[in-house]
Amino acid sequence: MALHGFTLTGAHFESLAARIRRTISAPDLAGHGGSATEPSDFTAVVDSVVAHLESFGEPPPLLGHSQGGRVALGVAVRRPELVSHLILISATAGIDDDDVRATRKADDIALADRIVELGLEAFLDWWTADGLTSTASLPPEVRRRDLDVRRENTAQGLASAIRGYGQGSQPVLWDHLYDVRVPALVVAGERDARYTAIAERLQESLPNATLRIVPESGHGPLLAQPDITAELVSGFLDGER
Repeated sequence: MALHGFTLTGAHFESLAARIRRTISAPDLAGHGGSATEPSDFTAVVDSVVAHLESFGEPPPLLGHSQGGRVALGVAVRRPELVSHLILISATAGIDDDDVRATRKADDIALADRIVELGLEAFLDWWTADGLTSTASLPPEVRRRDLDVRRENTAQGLASAIRGYGQGSQPVLWDHLYDVRVPALVVAGERDARYTAIAERLQESLPNATLRIVPESGHGPLLAQPDITAELVSGFLDGER
């Protein structure tokens, strides 16, 4: 099972599924795609993923990217028995400085207001143009497909998602990671210095974790280096199995 990042949908994982030759169940998280109107708060989103996992005959691997990685950690902390393996890509266990978290929550609310003000198309143009979330360096055909996936969203849905379970609203999970003893793979892009440092902390905090850094990649290794990232995921699952 795979959980996508902010502004994406479950379709983000189609390329990964083809590369690793596995079926991937990838629901649209609250505020995104077909789930745009679902309740968008961290507890409700974790509840929905738990319900999905409970429908499986046996615990599957759980992969999460960015915002989806934070949700995946929330699921693994609450119900680790539902997960066979945990794969975290550009993820964090929360902001454990109260002042920084409060500032981030205010920034998330301001971003939500901007999304609604700009509308979906203008917001996506801005969101993917520069900085951590830029897709400007991707091959044109990859960027077009990525934008098509993001266009499955609505401005109102994305605004609700960032207000409800952006980093400013996420519970801090760092102190609970020691109880997550399933095999874990922690992945970050080498050009994403912030999340590389967080990935190192995750690897140290999770009892059974392996860290891998994807070369020539930023926050989105699945897009920037799809073959390398798929090889890491597949090798981890096959090796553990």
